[in-house]
Amino acid sequence: MSRAAPSPQTAAAARLRLPFTLSAHQAAVAGLATLAMVLELVALDREGYANSYYAAAVLSMLGSWHNFFFVAFDPGGFLAVDKPPLGLWIQAASAKAFGFSGLSILLPQALAGVASVAILTHLVGRAFGRPAGLIAGLALALMPIAVVVSRNNTMDSTLVLFMLLAAWAMTKAVERGRLRMVLLSALMVGLAFNVKSLEAYFVLPGLALAYLVAAPLRLRSRLWHLVPAAAAVLVVSLSWALAVDLTPAGLRPYVTNSGSNSELSLLLGYNGLGRVTSAVLSRLPNVPFLHLRVDLSIVPTFSPGIGDPGLFRLLSANLVGQVGWLLPLAVFGLVAAVLQAGRRGPGGGRGTAALAIWVGWLVVAGGFFSVARFFHLYYLVALGPAVAAAAGFGSVALWQEFREGLSGSAGRWWRGWLLPAAVATTATVQANALGAYPGLPARLAPALAVGGLLAAGLLGALLVGARFRGLAPGAAWRRLAAPVLGVSLVGLLVAPAAWSLVSITNGNGSAWLPQAGPATTLAFRGPAFAAGAGPAFGSRGGGVGPPGSAAPGPRGPVPGGFGRFGRGGGAGALTFAGPDLPQVSPSLISYLEHNRGGARYLVATMTTSYASLLILQTGQPVMTLGGYQGWDRIVDSAQLASAVSSGTVRFFLVGGGAAPGFGTVAAADANTDLVRWITSNCSAVPQSSLGTATGGFESAPGQLYDCRARG
Repeated sequence: MSRAAPSPQTAAAARLRLPFTLSAHQAAVAGLATLAMVLELVALDREGYANSYYAAAVLSMLGSWHNFFFVAFDPGGFLAVDKPPLGLWIQAASAKAFGFSGLSILLPQALAGVASVAILTHLVGRAFGRPAGLIAGLALALMPIAVVVSRNNTMDSTLVLFMLLAAWAMTKAVERGRLRMVLLSALMVGLAFNVKSLEAYFVLPGLALAYLVAAPLRLRSRLWHLVPAAAAVLVVSLSWALAVDLTPAGLRPYVTNSGSNSELSLLLGYNGLGRVTSAVLSRLPNVPFLHLRVDLSIVPTFSPGIGDPGLFRLLSANLVGQVGWLLPLAVFGLVAAVLQAGRRGPGGGRGTAALAIWVGWLVVAGGFFSVARFFHLYYLVALGPAVAAAAGFGSVALWQEFREGLSGSAGRWWRGWLLPAAVATTATVQANALGAYPGLPARLAPALAVGGLLAAGLLGALLVGARFRGLAPGAAWRRLAAPVLGVSLVGLLVAPAAWSLVSITNGNGSAWLPQAGPATTLAFRGPAFAAGAGPAFGSRGGGVGPPGSAAPGPRGPVPGGFGRFGRGGGAGALTFAGPDLPQVSPSLISYLEHNRGGARYLVATMTTSYASLLILQTGQPVMTLGGYQGWDRIVDSAQLASAVSSGTVRFFLVGGGAAPGFGTVAAADANTDLVRWITSNCSAVPQSSLGTATGGFESAPGQLYDCRARG
């Protein structure tokens, strides 16, 4: 039987409705992308080089393929940075294409941030509907730590992009049941590992679970597909580290912070298991591998501002200000989405796979940040996509449960309370975070709390009225539910949006240890030291006191600090950052260059703090005897004497002890004998010869020693 032709009115409505719906969504996506580009790219050049340690490495990597491959910190290839190569390789490629500048090395991270917003919007929208995708993308675009990290030359923004690409490839693998897409996902995880080591594996359990529960294949086939994928992850992840470690030590830079000049030791110890615990690993013997020595006892100290480990650590004011503004909404939304999935019963599909990916990502990353003994605040960006995704599809799931609760059915009524509970809890957590900061944030906290509770109360009243027919509200009141939810979601985005804007205005992206919001704990910029004093701060943003102190954060003390590392060694080094880096005196540079002779290195220092400034200003090789922190044992006094005798290095810049992590302070325990050899066998250069009273630096004292080659 033929179907009746639609009426002219119906046909006209269809012609109008479909183009309008598509164009509206496209406009929303374009607006979201524009917002992300504005937040990541506007005034990006104001951040300067950001972290001078990484900036100096990029400049050094441009000097030769050898330095590029081994991510050498200095042009002479003496020291390698303590990170995997891929993020810095991308920065170096950008600097090669556009010329070395602060903007060229920050641009890849900014573009990665914009791309991450677009990919997350697509992934969530494809699985849970366009509204869910738009909410998720907006949540990530406005997430303060994501904005700040995308404006800094730490590599975490690039890490997030590769993790999202792995999630995208796995969703395709689930839909098609094709091994090659599973392997592509594994490749993306391996590449992410080569950006930021073990953080990349936060996404792995969710990816594997998604394929196991949702791929359109027999279980045995799914399991067999995951075997080569696991092998691919390991091969890609460890390929560069093994290539470095299998290269003779004399033919490559020293791997700083590794304890044994090994990339495997670095990624398993200092950059790996040492972030979780030190009590057990510090007592284990060294673990041999091939001809290498993997040292698991080299661990970082506790990081300031992260609070004590525990179930509710992520809800503390300092961490909420980075990534947790919508975390309660995300958790309640996950519960609603899981309930809906359970009601649908077992089966595959995009929704099931996506839910597995985001639940796995959120649980694993959230679990790590809840129990880890060490992480910097900007690491939290690795949790960001999971929080944003869960907030996106969770909001839709909560709304659906609420609407079903309005039906009054006893079996579904209680689920409707998840929405008002989510709104009230999220508003309360946000108000608590705002109240921890003085001034306007504290004054806004009561308004946010009251507004959230009123919105939750109104939603709850509608549920009560629906359950008890005698109190049932009229249709007009029921129609208020959607606007109330919309206003609530907008209100819950105000605080993270403000935090992001404040972070851009304050130049938080230019910090050494970037973090979001009005307080920039340990976000050292510009002239970090004054003669005879501890670290000070530039004009933009606040901060905390010297390393190791119980210094104020939002309000009250921030636990933790920078003490000794691993089994002793130097007190640690600071990294200069921002658009106003201290300048090396031109007279000192002129003196070094004029008297250097045939020495390979312009000068030697004990840490990377001032070495990075010298490299950025001169582009010349600078030897860093103590590595990044000053406690690496790279050479002994006999080898140092040989280097001087052969003319490899002539000048040594030894600090007077005013700057932590510099000169004799950093050399404590680990390299005291080197400083003693320098001061005993070399001549102090008079300050008058350098034309400056501060040893060539505008911000810190230092003594230059001239070690002429001696037989």
